Amino acid sequence: KQTWAFRTDVENRTGRPTKLVVIEQVPASRDAAFEVKSTTTPPVTIPTEGVFEWRADLANGAKQSFTLE
Repeated sequence: KQTWAFRTDVENRTGRPTKLVVIEQVPASRDAAFEVKSTTTPPVTIPTEGVFEWRADLANGAKQSFTLE
């Protein structure tokens, strides 16, 4: 069993509140012998293929992390 995690850190430096969309590709295996399970922080619905989105409203100077495991 192998476990991988990816974290995306963002910071709003625009000088004003902003809406943010982070788009990530869904991890997948082309080999039926391998199973891929994913979890996210903050939680989002993950499709079986394609991409998913995190959406956030960030105040000026705010930071946020998005994690895919």
